[in-house]
Amino acid sequence: MKIADVFSTLLGPDSPVAVTAYDGSSAGPAEPVATIEVNTPEAVQYIATAPGDLGLARAYITGALDVTGDLHAAVLSLASFKLGDVPWADAVDIAKALGWRSFRRPPVPAQEVRGLGGRRHSRKRDAEAISHHYDVSNEFYRMLLGPSMAYTCAVFPTPESSLEEAQEYKFDLVCRKLGLEPGMRLLDVGCGWGGMVVHAAENYGVQALGVTLSRQQADYAAKLIADRGLSDRAEVRFLDYRDVPEGGFDRISSIGLTEHIGKRNYPSYFGSLRAKLKDEGRLLNHTITRDNGQRRVRAKGFIDRYIFPDGELCGPGQVMDAMNNAGFEIQHEENFRRHYAMTLSHWSANLDDNWDAAVADIGLPKARTWRLYLAVSRVGFDINRIELHQFLGTKTTADGGEGAAATAGAGEATFPADHPSPLFGKIMFWGLIVWVLGYCGVLLGAFSVQFLEGEFPCPLCMVQRYAMILSSLAALWMIMQARRGQLTPLRYAQGLGMAIVAAILGSWESTRQILLHIKPGDPGYGGAVLGMHLYTWALITFVIVILYCGVALILAPAAVPIAPKHGIGSILTMVVVWLFIAVVAANVVAIIFLEGFAWVLPDDPTSYNLIDQLTGK
Repeated sequence: MKIADVFSTLLGPDSPVAVTAYDGSSAGPAEPVATIEVNTPEAVQYIATAPGDLGLARAYITGALDVTGDLHAAVLSLASFKLGDVPWADAVDIAKALGWRSFRRPPVPAQEVRGLGGRRHSRKRDAEAISHHYDVSNEFYRMLLGPSMAYTCAVFPTPESSLEEAQEYKFDLVCRKLGLEPGMRLLDVGCGWGGMVVHAAENYGVQALGVTLSRQQADYAAKLIADRGLSDRAEVRFLDYRDVPEGGFDRISSIGLTEHIGKRNYPSYFGSLRAKLKDEGRLLNHTITRDNGQRRVRAKGFIDRYIFPDGELCGPGQVMDAMNNAGFEIQHEENFRRHYAMTLSHWSANLDDNWDAAVADIGLPKARTWRLYLAVSRVGFDINRIELHQFLGTKTTADGGEGAAATAGAGEATFPADHPSPLFGKIMFWGLIVWVLGYCGVLLGAFSVQFLEGEFPCPLCMVQRYAMILSSLAALWMIMQARRGQLTPLRYAQGLGMAIVAAILGSWESTRQILLHIKPGDPGYGGAVLGMHLYTWALITFVIVILYCGVALILAPAAVPIAPKHGIGSILTMVVVWLFIAVVAANVVAIIFLEGFAWVLPDDPTSYNLIDQLTGK
C-alpha cells in the first residue's frame, strides 16, 4: 500500500478529493474538487502522532502537506473521517505501509501555543490569550475582514448581500433588539475594533463605551471614533470588562466575548454584567456555541493550540441556563449558523485576494494557519458542529417589569435559503417617492389658490376630503413602517383596510356627484372633473404604496428595511412625510373654514362650510 492509497482509504471511496504523495503514488477521482499533496514524510509523521485536526494542521502549516483547489471541499471531505470507522484489517495494512518511523513526531510549528502562564482565565492569562489572537496586525485584519473591521458573524439580509452590508445589518439588528434610543448608555464588552460602538453612537444617539483587551484594537477604535467626529458620545478603552468602574448602563452588548470566558466563569461573567445594568435593562449576548452540551467543553485541538488559546464553547442551552441563573429573563434566542458559514466564505475570499500582502505582513506559516482556520471553521458551521446564537435577556424587576417592547427587533433576520434580492423593492421605493412628490405638489398648488382667492376652483366634497386625508395618513403610516423595517403582514393588512375605506368613500361620493348631478355645461362641471383628477392622484399614489409595501413584504424578511437609511433617500423620505402632513392640514382647514361641505347641483350651486353650518348662516 502506497502513501496515496493510505490517504484514499481514510477519505473513503466516494470522496471527491484526490491525493498525490512524495513516493510518486496518486489516488482519487480524475477530476477532483481538490488535491491533497503529501509533500514529505513529515506530513505522515505529524498525522500519525496526532490523529485528527491537530496533526493535519501541523502538516499543512509547515508545508509538509498542501492542498490545491478548493481547500474548503478538502476539509469537508476530511471532516467525515473517523479513526474508529477504519476496519481492523485496513488499519494493520496502513500501519505496515507507514512503518514505525512514521510514529516519531517531528518538531511542532513555532506558531503552536503549548501553554499560557498563570491560572486559566485569570486576568493576566486572558490578556495573553487575547493578545495572541487579536494583536496580529491591524493591517492583516483589514485585508481579512474588509472595511468594516468586524470580526464576528455577519447577518445577511439576503444571500446576495455584500459582507459590508451584512456586518452593518448585524450591528443594526443588535441595536434594534436592544431597543436603543437617544441618550441611553451602552456598554459593549469585547468591542473589537469599535464597530458596534460607532454604529450605535452614530445611528442611535447613545453614549457608548467599549472595552477590549487588545491594545491594537483599542488604538484603532480610538482613531476611528475621532475620525467620525464621535468623541463626545463614544469611547473605547484598553480594559478588562471586570474592571469597568461605571454602572447603571441601560443596555449591554457582548458580541463574540463569551467564547473566551470559560464555562466555569459564566456565573461571575453574567452576574457582573447584570450588576452593571439598570433595572429593566437589556443584555444582547452574541456568541459561538457547540451544537449541544454533550461534547467536551475544553479541547486541545488545532483551534485551541493555534487560534483561540483557552477558548471554550458550550451548548446553547448551557449558555442560556447560565444567563438565566444569573438573573436574566430570556426574551429571545436566534441561531445564525448559516450566516457564519457565509461570513467565513467571504473572509476566505478576502484572504485569497490579498494573499501575497498577507504573507508579507505576517509570514507564510501564520498566513497558512489562518487560511486553514477559516476553512475548518466554515466546515464546522456547515455540518452543524458549531453554531452562532444571539440571546436577548432583561434585568426584570421583582414586580415583573422587563422594559417596554423587550422583544423589539427579535425574529427579524433569518432569511430563506432561496431568498431573492430586494432590488425591485428599492425601485418601487424610488418610484413611490416620485409619485408622492407629484401628488403633493398638485394638491398644495390647488389649495394655495383656495387660500389666496377665498374659494376653491373645484368643488371637492367633504367626504372626498375625508377620504383623501385617510388615504394620505394610511400611505404615510405604511411608508414609515417599511422605512423603519417594521412592516409586518398584520400592519400591511391594517394599512390596506384604511385604503379600502378611503377608496369606497371617495369613489362613491365622486361618482354620485358627477354621474347623477352634473352634466357637461352645468355650473361647476369643470371643477368637479378637476376634483376627480386630484382624487385619482390620491388613489394612484396609494396603489403605488400598496404595491411597494406588498413587494417589500414578499421580497424581504419581515422587518428588513428596503428604503435607504442614509443620504438622499432619507432626506426625500422626510420631505414626503412633511408634504403629507401639509396636505392633511390643508384639507382639515378647508373643511372647517372654506368650502368643506359643497353640494354642487345643476340648478342651485351653493356651498357651506362648517362654520356656516354651526352658526346657521
